[in-house]
Parts: sequence; structure tokens; C-alpha cells
Amino acid sequence: MIRIANIVTGLLVLLVAIPSQGVSDKATSEESRQLQPNEPKPASGISDSTEASRLDTIETASGLRYVELRKGKGRLASAGAQVFVQYTGRFHDGRIFDSSHNKGRPFHFKLGSGQVIKGWDEGIPGMQVGGKRLLIIPPQLAYGDKGFGKIIPPGTTLYFEVELVEVR
Repeated sequence: MIRIANIVTGLLVLLVAIPSQGVSDKATSEESRQLQPNEPKPASGISDSTEASRLDTIETASGLRYVELRKGKGRLASAGAQVFVQYTGRFHDGRIFDSSHNKGRPFHFKLGSGQVIKGWDEGIPGMQVGGKRLLIIPPQLAYGDKGFGKIIPPGTTLYFEVELVEVR
């Protein structure tokens, strides 16, 4: 479990440092400056350029980025389905702010219905049961400029490792 956390932290460091595919370098650097102003420097992690070249980061028009960590083989998640996920939410520096693993059961919600942050409603469709993604959710698709209580500061990009365990 610690090894997986170290790998995810390393991926987070690389994803922040590497420009996204399909987006100009200028747009990427401007977005990074706007999306990350109050966040600490990333924790040290994987820095080998061969590791960096293996990442396949996908960026959507809204600014959501994700990495397919493991492709699933089960039922496909789509809007309107009840999905069950195991997740760990982290800040840019790798600190965990929430995890379903501590709660003893998967978290479930109706996909695409606004029951969760926009980044989840956008980042989970297309996954298959057994699959795992790293979702990099910019503030406008998470808690925006208001944050969430004392847990999520305003303007924070969130990093979720999400595993799809069931679709109904």
C-alpha cells in the first residue's frame, strides 16, 4: 500500500511538471500558474525521464486531466448509472485529505447527476469495472474559489486515484 502511495505521489509530481498533450506550451504554463498559486511545491518523487515518457495524460476541454492507471474489463460507467468506487484524494504535495479505504466500503453515487464534484462526473464515464484512473481536477471542477470548509483551501487542484468496483 505504501509503494502504491509513493508511485501515485511520483505521478502527481510528473503530471504537474510535464505539459499536457494536445495543449500548447503557452496555455499549459498559464493554466498551471493560475490553477496552482497557493499550493506548496510538490514532494520529491519519480524524476527519471523514461518514467515521464510512459505517462499518457489526457486533458479534456474543461481542463480535467487524467491518467489511465489500469484499464478495466468489466461493465462500462456511463451517465445515469449507479457507480461504486474506491478512492483516495490528495493535495498537490501528496497529503491525503479523504479516502474511501478508511470507511470500510466503496463510495457510490449516480453518475452525471451532480451528486459529486464536476471533475468526478466528467472523469469517471468511460471507465470499466476493475479500472483505475488518476483524476487531476482543477478548482473550477472541484470546490472553486470557496474551497470546502477547513479541508479544501480555495483555488485548490485535487488529485484522486479512483478505482471503479461496480456499475449498476
